[in-house]
Amino acid sequence: MKDPRVERWLDGFKIAWEYVDELPIAAVAIDRQTKENIRMTEVLDDDLVQRYGIALENGAEFPGIVVYRTGANGGGGSFGLINGWHRTEAFKLADRKIISAYVAAVSDKLLIGVLRRTANTLEGKPPAAAEALEQAVFLVRSGYTRVDASRLMSVPIKRIDDRILYDDVRGRLAAMNIDAAEYGLSFSAVARMSKLRDRDLKAVATLSHEARLPAERIMELTRLVREAQSDVDSDSIVEQWRESYRDDIQRNMGGTVRAPATAIRKLPVILRQAERLMAQHGQAVTGLSKKDAVLLIAACRRTMDQLQSMVKLLQEVSDNAR
Repeated sequence: MKDPRVERWLDGFKIAWEYVDELPIAAVAIDRQTKENIRMTEVLDDDLVQRYGIALENGAEFPGIVVYRTGANGGGGSFGLINGWHRTEAFKLADRKIISAYVAAVSDKLLIGVLRRTANTLEGKPPAAAEALEQAVFLVRSGYTRVDASRLMSVPIKRIDDRILYDDVRGRLAAMNIDAAEYGLSFSAVARMSKLRDRDLKAVATLSHEARLPAERIMELTRLVREAQSDVDSDSIVEQWRESYRDDIQRNMGGTVRAPATAIRKLPVILRQAERLMAQHGQAVTGLSKKDAVLLIAACRRTMDQLQSMVKLLQEVSDNAR
């Protein structure tokens, strides 16, 4: 049956949809990636499926599931599931061949992931704050207004703005071989640095890390440097602050706070990230084109060769250090 909540939810994302009374259940695909995206860290509740199945046998009606068309250009008679995993399994358990559904006109995989997770809000299971923020930022970058993204994901606009500015500043710092994440600077503090010139940005970020400045002090330093009338004035402000925090900097560099890691020391972190990426999205390789698969194979082989060379070099270092 129809559900006004689902219709308002899809309309909120500005996604066209159609309601179908009789959709063949066999045409709905539920693979591992679908399950993980829909339930996040949860697993299927078998007891709930059985209760739904019994309710069906007793004549109960359920709201339509939400699906999207799969296949080339969204054509064909197959569908991917967005919301309604328990209902779908219950209909299968009750040996039903058809189910009512909302067919959403969407094909972007990232947006489908956002829909799958925000659909949990219809069942009183909102996403975690960090996840909601990432999805809100994705919506903005996909063309939604900040106001709409804030409303759909229940994330303050300021938080979205800070996250977007953080990415911008982090990219600029990365070009200077500075990792904002390694520096441990907050979103809001880094966002305030967005209007600094590169020369001043590097100086402020470095001092903020070395002195372990709290967010409000970083913001104050940023404001003073930004308002400086010349390069000489901005340099003078940074040096004055560095002198006033000299003891803190020396103490931090003495071991209380680790200095930013060198590029080679970040290798274990990067490798762990690659391992997690492969573990989480390994099933996605089945959807790659031949061209993409060939490119990935070549990239993996280059990486394997480089890692073997690195292992050999590290082994020599280890042997010589004994």
